[in-house]
Amino acid sequence: MSRAYELSERPPALRQAGIRECTFDAAGLRMGQFEDPVLVRLRSLQPLASGRLAALALPLQVGEVGPVTLFNGEKMDALCLAPGEWLLVGPAGVACKRPRDLVERLQQELASDSTAVFDQSDGLAGLRVSGAAAPWLLGKLSCLDFARGPAAGPHCARTRMGDAAVTVHCHAVPGHAWVFDLYVDRSVAHCLWQLLTVSAPHAAELHADFGAFA
Repeated sequence: MSRAYELSERPPALRQAGIRECTFDAAGLRMGQFEDPVLVRLRSLQPLASGRLAALALPLQVGEVGPVTLFNGEKMDALCLAPGEWLLVGPAGVACKRPRDLVERLQQELASDSTAVFDQSDGLAGLRVSGAAAPWLLGKLSCLDFARGPAAGPHCARTRMGDAAVTVHCHAVPGHAWVFDLYVDRSVAHCLWQLLTVSAPHAAELHADFGAFA
């Protein structure tokens, strides 16, 4: 019988897939799997201007990212993936160590026939890509233009890289440069990692030849 892992015991997706080397560091490019975050998907058909959903102050534009404070005081980033659909992202170090408890609380607070809350912490893995060559790499592997990079501010997008459906979250990390966090189904995280590492040398060459994006 399968069971849900607690955050403290859930094995990293790449390690679970048998990948021993889970970091990459080359000229202008750094990649690795970061500690599994708390991930909650929220979908709603109800108007955001009324009801308890309005209290979250969720971003409304597709691709927009904004901080939200939940009913238990927890702070997370809300990624607007589509009209009425968000991915709430919080670091693994947040006070809530049991994502399902957070989901149950949200379900109680947002109780509605038109609102659904799902815990995706066990279903998705997070890979982090950073460095001046990162926009070259991500642009090469997807149909999106990452040329603006940090100049575009915090933002998100959904795309495909190879056969993997990926959610990209561009944001600043305190004390560090801007990073691109890639959220992908855990079952194909190793495939995306292999694609990233194989493509990385060419992205580094593009960066060396043409320089960093402004």
